Amino acid sequence: MEANSGSSLCQLYSGIELRLKDEAKYSRLQEFCNMNPTTGMSQVSNTIFKSVDEICKKYLTPNSLALQRKQIVEALLYRTWIKETSNIVLQDENWYSTGFMEDDYEEPQILLDMALKDCSDGIVKEIWEVKHIQSKTNRSQFVVLLDDGTHYCTCLYLIYAGFICRHFFAVMLQSKIVQFNINLVPSRWYSEEGLMIAEKVFEKSVQIIKNEYQLKQTGTFLMINIIHGQDVYSGSVKHLDSKKEQYGRGLGLCKKALNLAIENKSIIRF
Repeated sequence: MEANSGSSLCQLYSGIELRLKDEAKYSRLQEFCNMNPTTGMSQVSNTIFKSVDEICKKYLTPNSLALQRKQIVEALLYRTWIKETSNIVLQDENWYSTGFMEDDYEEPQILLDMALKDCSDGIVKEIWEVKHIQSKTNRSQFVVLLDDGTHYCTCLYLIYAGFICRHFFAVMLQSKIVQFNINLVPSRWYSEEGLMIAEKVFEKSVQIIKNEYQLKQTGTFLMINIIHGQDVYSGSVKHLDSKKEQYGRGLGLCKKALNLAIENKSIIRF
């Protein structure tokens, strides 16, 4: 309410009380927003990572796009360092002793030396150490970049969730050789339109940090099946889905025809 010369003291008191309540609500809202450092960073995906976001929008379903964007936004909360293999301190196998490691969002899910063994058939181009800006432990994630365009992160998010992780996008902001390609994301997260595009077009890789010289396009992804297994949404599965879809549509048409025949009393009795 607005106070004026005709307002009573009770009305003025009520008005001030309402204003204080509104300010208290706003203060609590700000405190809640500050608890989540990614609040207000929703534009990161279509500004800094605009080229990546445009490709994701073209291929992924709305729900999948939201999950991938979450990882992109969180990339700004991490620091990265390029590492020489000789300077990497390997972690003890029993470094995690409290609760379940799989439930900890920030803990590495695999040791770096085990990750490098998994990548032994490929050529390692760079290894990056990635750490959350608020991390209170001496443990880090490691992103291994391979020559075929594949990467391996010790968080294993690409393997168990099927989306490219925040650590990879943090490295994209620093590395001159890292490239994003939508083919790294399993096709089970693609929309129907995205699947059709993927069958006709091979999407080019994109970079955030441009190099002085033209970097050759990667795209063989020979290590991709080792990293997150063969794509379960294979051609045979797509064919089965297509047959199921055709059967469902046909059955729906039959039901509509039967209902129409019943309404018009045109059923032939046998």
